[in-house]
Amino acid sequence: EVGLGKTIEAGLIMRELKLRGLVKRTLVIAPKGLVSQWVSEMRFHFGETFQLVLPEDIKTLKRIAPASSPENADQGYHDPEAQPGNAWQMFSQVVVPMDSVKPMDKRRGWSAAQVGEYNRERFEDLISAGWDLVIVDEAHRLGGSTDQVARFKLGQGLAEAAPYFLLLSATPHQGKTDAFHRLVSLIDAQEFPDIGSVTRERVEPHVIRTE
Repeated sequence: EVGLGKTIEAGLIMRELKLRGLVKRTLVIAPKGLVSQWVSEMRFHFGETFQLVLPEDIKTLKRIAPASSPENADQGYHDPEAQPGNAWQMFSQVVVPMDSVKPMDKRRGWSAAQVGEYNRERFEDLISAGWDLVIVDEAHRLGGSTDQVARFKLGQGLAEAAPYFLLLSATPHQGKTDAFHRLVSLIDAQEFPDIGSVTRERVEPHVIRTE
């Protein structure tokens, strides 16, 4: 429900997973208006420091990220064949606005190469950065209006990005079964292969409700 502490509940789950030694790297995806609140609440309630990464920060981080060259990583040696660094690996706990990392199909005035580079920096590098836990606030937004919507594609990528995936929403079902099906399919695509598989009994094990 609204105002019943989804952020706090997420923090409790994260802390428990950390205490069990299962989580070191955590990514929080939230709407733009909530990202600063996430950083402050994690620090205030749990003593956890999260790095807020805004859209304008991504290119700068990309430039200063250490190049990935495993053989020479510890020796300060510059390998001319080293791959550009993954900026998302620079911090172990990150909060980022949802719409700044969703993939893009095309953009007016951009070439396919420019679109590809944009998606690599913001979406593909993010997904492949080795997260242990991904938390999505206002997760119902990932359902989208069709399975081709960028937010749903972002959700599909995030679902594969970490072994632990926590979706937070006060309104997971907004009266549209197809959007709700897309949302729960992110948790377990095999359990929910089609709309007909979305039943109260099958959904119940995957949902925590605060009453």
